[in-house]
Amino acid sequence: MTIQRLSAESVKIQLSAEELKPVMTAQEGGADSPQMLRLISALLRKAEEMFAIPFSENPVTVELFAAPEGGLVIYLTAQHPDLQGDHPQPQSGSLRISACFRERDHLRRCCTHLLRQSSGITQSILYRYAGSHVLYLRVRRGIAPRVKHILTEFGLLFPLSAVNRARLTEFGKIILPQNAVADCAAGRFRA
Repeated sequence: MTIQRLSAESVKIQLSAEELKPVMTAQEGGADSPQMLRLISALLRKAEEMFAIPFSENPVTVELFAAPEGGLVIYLTAQHPDLQGDHPQPQSGSLRISACFRERDHLRRCCTHLLRQSSGITQSILYRYAGSHVLYLRVRRGIAPRVKHILTEFGLLFPLSAVNRARLTEFGKIILPQNAVADCAAGRFRA
């Protein structure tokens, strides 16, 4: 078993098939079985002890994914009810915004419009993830509403929760590591 801290609120736990045998051998074993719920409770306590993440004091999002060779990957994220929106944003003068695009042409047209806001875009990276292109931006707070409007006109916002950021980092492929808006607008990308 490996437990990895992803952020101040979340952890990733990987279990092998061998470690899951006691849970999954029961006839009523499964994601909602009492055995699995006991396992998740024990993992929550262990992660809270290891990283001092307040899982016992807050609602927790639990995501289960099958891993190769019969293993399991579990993402645990403590939800803070006092935070605005789905996820915390940096307190600096910039925000992280991301969107996914199924069509390459939609991405190119979106980036053409975003070039007009380029003085407020401080970072842009293009990923290939789950059959789509994901454009990750760091923008100044003042232009964030305009950038979101442009992104939603051509694609779907991609929430940058701790779990989604971890998935993007782990399973996504970086297509353009910098200046993605300008390169996409000019059609200088493949994949």
